[in-house]
Amino acid sequence: MVINPDGDPVPGAAGGSGEFHYRINSDQEIICYDLTTRGVEPPYESPAKTATHIHEAVAGSAGPPRLAFPNPEGDGEVRRSSGCLQGPFTAGILADGVDTGDGFNLAQIEANPAGFFGDTHTAEFPAGAVRGQLVPMPVGGVDSGLGGTADRPADRGTDMLLAGVGGLLLVGGAGAVMRRRVTT
Repeated sequence: MVINPDGDPVPGAAGGSGEFHYRINSDQEIICYDLTTRGVEPPYESPAKTATHIHEAVAGSAGPPRLAFPNPEGDGEVRRSSGCLQGPFTAGILADGVDTGDGFNLAQIEANPAGFFGDTHTAEFPAGAVRGQLVPMPVGGVDSGLGGTADRPADRGTDMLLAGVGGLLLVGGAGAVMRRRVTT
C-alpha cells in the first residue's frame, strides 16, 4: 500500500510492474540505473524534472524525491531507461525554496536502502503507477542478477561493481517489489 500526502492509499496501473536496478558509487557520487516498466502507459506527469524518481520514505509512506531519472521509453507494453548520473543531484521540486535533491548524497541510500523507494508517475496515476522499496543486493562474487558477478562482470555496465566494493552498493527493486499500487 502507498500513502498519498493526504494519508489515503492510492491505486496504481492495473497489471503494472517494474524492475528498477541501481548501482551506486558513493565515493564518486555516481548512480547507474536500468529501469524497466511493464503495463505503465505515458504520458508521464510530475511537478519534478521527470516523473521517475527515488524518493526518501519508508514503505507505506510518501516522501520527497531525491533523484530524478529519465522516464522509461519504448513502444508497447515494455519501456526502459538506462544510464548513469553524477551528483550533485536535483529533483526539480522546491520545499521551503530548496530543491529536494539539494544536499542529498548516495551514502544516505547505502546507510538505509529501506528508507528509499523508486517509482514513476503518469497523468492517470499522478501519485505513482508503480513503486518499490530499495533492497540491497549482494555483490561479492554472488550472482547479482545483472548478467555477471562481482568476480566476473557482464559486458554491460557492471564494471562499476568492481570499482571499490567497500564504497559501492547495488540496490534494486524486482518485479515482486515494484508493483501496482493497490488499495486495502
